[in-house]
Amino acid sequence: MIEMKTEEKFLKLFQANPVALTLTSARDNRYIDVNRVFERITGWEREKIIGRTPFEIGLWMEPRVRAEMICKLAAGSPVHNLEFTVRTRSGELRVGLGSAELVEIDGEPCVLSAATDITDRVRDTALLREREEHFRIVANSVPVVIWMTGPDTHCTYVNQVWLDFTGRSIEMELGYGWTENLHPDDAQNCLDCYARAFERREPVQVEYRLRRRDGEYRWFLASGVPRFEPNGTFTGYIGSAMDISGRRELEDALSALSQRLIDAHDVERVRLARVLDDDINQRLATLTPSLRLLQRSLPDSEPALRQAVEEATCEVQSLMRDLHGLSAGLHSPTLDVLGLGAAAEGLCRQIADRYGVVIGCRAQTVPPKSPPAVSRCLFHVLEDVLQSAVDVGSVRSIEVSLLGTANEVALSIHVRGQGFDPNQISGVQGLGVRSLQERLKLVGGALFVDTTLPTGTTVCARVPLTSQ
Repeated sequence: MIEMKTEEKFLKLFQANPVALTLTSARDNRYIDVNRVFERITGWEREKIIGRTPFEIGLWMEPRVRAEMICKLAAGSPVHNLEFTVRTRSGELRVGLGSAELVEIDGEPCVLSAATDITDRVRDTALLREREEHFRIVANSVPVVIWMTGPDTHCTYVNQVWLDFTGRSIEMELGYGWTENLHPDDAQNCLDCYARAFERREPVQVEYRLRRRDGEYRWFLASGVPRFEPNGTFTGYIGSAMDISGRRELEDALSALSQRLIDAHDVERVRLARVLDDDINQRLATLTPSLRLLQRSLPDSEPALRQAVEEATCEVQSLMRDLHGLSAGLHSPTLDVLGLGAAAEGLCRQIADRYGVVIGCRAQTVPPKSPPAVSRCLFHVLEDVLQSAVDVGSVRSIEVSLLGTANEVALSIHVRGQGFDPNQISGVQGLGVRSLQERLKLVGGALFVDTTLPTGTTVCARVPLTSQ
């Protein structure tokens, strides 16, 4: 009675098991029993295969694997995680992962097997491998560096282009190994940029120098974007890097050329100012006494002629004043003699008197002996912005602030009123701000323009003194 209950319990468990179970004879491989999961996966009904072998129904595609399994079981060793291929009744190939153990039933050796259908997993794995291989082929074919990281900022992949450039193995570059080839002056800034991007999960772009296999450092522009799983899980970054040394060299050459052109322009302005003030104006000055003498020598009987000479004298004096103003506009002698602060205050007074605009100027702690290039640059910025602002005609007042510290000189110009279009600075449509930015860039400075203020427009220029 107990044996019957045990057998019934075994059969229930056998049929209810969620994996495919088979019981075969170890002597001739004939099926003794199979469960419902086996029937569902293979398409073979239990009644049609009991007493038959897997080879008779064409189920096992690799008889050698089956034979090796039986031999191992006969030697007393159970089989675990055996991968095999079967053909279902409909002809479809399925992959199984099974385990088997030798048991004895009624004195006969039998094989109890349990298998799980892993066809979909195998296909997904194969597809993933295929995609990874395709990615590697593409990544190694493009002429730029491709890199990937995990969510912990550690590098997990670089393509062959990177390895060919550095001359190092992939194992040496993974983790933080890639940072060993960064230029010492760029390493900390590069790592800080990456750390900020990882913290915020935002795109990153940074320039740095990377040591080539021959020891030369080359400039690279690296860009990366965060990667996320479909469920939103952050998995790291993927990005590229491009050698931009040629572009940097061209930018340096253009910067040097711009500097020479600006220097030549400034020299020419000084020369023209001196010609106007020291030559032409002085010659006109000697003409005034002669006209006065001529006027006195004329008889009173010639009032019209005396009046004509008086008007000519006044015209010469007016021309002298205009030439002096033009000379001062080309070059401010105060800038060379008294420094940027005094020159800025003088320029503000001149424009305020000429256009009837209220201009307040505060020059605080500005070193009188600031580097000439910095002084000329900021003076021309102030000159161009003020001239552009007053040309608009809707300016109520202008506040100018010039502040110098041990590290930088900062110029701030706040135009009250309707403001003005910064692109009209210097009268060059679309190039005003850019021209000032280029001039400031040559001395390591930067320009900031805020046109969103309800009270007008603010233009700020900052130049560091430490780089001069």
